[in-house]
Amino acid sequence: MEKQNTVRQSSKLKRNTLIFIGLFLLAGICYLMSRTDIAYVDSLMFVLNFVIYVGLLIFWIQFVFVRLLPSRSRTYILWAAFLLLFYLVIRAYKYRLSGNGFLTERYLVYLYSVPMALVPALFLMTCICLFRQKQEKNLWDERLILILPGVIALLFVTNDLHFLAYRPSVDLSQFAVYSGTYSHGPVFFALYAWMGISMVLGIILLLRKTGLFRLRNGVPPFIMILIWAVMIAALLIIKKVTVHVLYQAPEIHTFCMLGVFESCIRNRLIPYNENHTGFFERLSLPAMITDRFFSTVFQTRGKMTASVQDLKESLERPVFPEANLRLTGIRIRAGYAFFTEDESTLNHMNEELIGANEILSHEIEIIEQERKLIEETTGVMERNRLYEKAAKEVYSVQLRISRLLEQTVPGNADFHEKVKHILVLTAYIKRKTNFILLEAERKFISAQELLSAITESAHYLHYLGVNIAV
Repeated sequence: MEKQNTVRQSSKLKRNTLIFIGLFLLAGICYLMSRTDIAYVDSLMFVLNFVIYVGLLIFWIQFVFVRLLPSRSRTYILWAAFLLLFYLVIRAYKYRLSGNGFLTERYLVYLYSVPMALVPALFLMTCICLFRQKQEKNLWDERLILILPGVIALLFVTNDLHFLAYRPSVDLSQFAVYSGTYSHGPVFFALYAWMGISMVLGIILLLRKTGLFRLRNGVPPFIMILIWAVMIAALLIIKKVTVHVLYQAPEIHTFCMLGVFESCIRNRLIPYNENHTGFFERLSLPAMITDRFFSTVFQTRGKMTASVQDLKESLERPVFPEANLRLTGIRIRAGYAFFTEDESTLNHMNEELIGANEILSHEIEIIEQERKLIEETTGVMERNRLYEKAAKEVYSVQLRISRLLEQTVPGNADFHEKVKHILVLTAYIKRKTNFILLEAERKFISAQELLSAITESAHYLHYLGVNIAV
């Protein structure tokens, strides 16, 4: 199947090439026949010549847009082709449709400079891009090349303001850039110098990249450049002998440049979208491309089955026609693309993850309980330590209270005095223990706490007859 697709693609490419060359030769014959003295024949042949050239350019632009992958080189080539198409259109309008208006013809000649300045710049930018082999979207140093030709083209279009390109020798209202009515200014020579330099630099970069005959997939770029040079040389020689030629310099430059670009494409110097049908069929991923009516156009090796209703719904949200099988759809230029993904492994991993989360949750609960238990144990130990410390601090006082209680007998004469003494010692034990506990919580004891302790002690000392003021 793959071999058949390759043969079919190769056959189609050769057929298109032969048709292109045949139509190019026919356009040259039409141009030759437009030089008769029969007005009807001349007009008909001119129209055929123009239609063929424009048709070939449009066909090649569309062919490049389809075949090439999005890249800077493709962008440069397409802009160059559009400018060449613009050049052919304004030239045909000038020589056949302008009506001999001086202002119209003058500005048509000025507009010639736009493609003449920018196309060589785009050719040079394409060659730089191929030489670099980088396909980033934005490399501004390449686009800076457009500044000089852009300024030159602007000076041509505004020539009526400064006459730096054409210097008319007749009144401006009668100036249509006819031979003998002007002289060339410095901008005119700058344009042709820029054209020559940019084309030569581009060709040098291209030949350094490709060599002479190292590429074998189609005609090497060197051969196309050689054909280009030979045709220009032949044109110059033939013009000295006779005026009957098939092509003028603009047509030769235009289509030989297209030939160089085409050679670069076929020799894989530019990312080339070739045999995409065979490539798509070899994919193992279940996918397909349909038209707007959901009829299958391309199908991969990994077959997929889905109803039209499932396909429609998949364009809005993921659909699961089977368990663990996800169907996704996207809109593309001429229809829709659909593919399926087996999510069984992902679902299995999710289930394992859920189980792991449950285990982890249990472990977290156990750890939390252990933490609380440790905190409680630590708190008990800390309280025991404080109680032990407080007991040691007030032990001697407690011992004195115990001895006093042993000696105190109700009804004795000293009973009240000993009770008062015991109250003073008890107040001391209370406040002393309180200070030990406060010290464990904070570094400083407030003045208010100290005042309360002294006041309470003073209160009980009054019972002993001690006069004290706080």
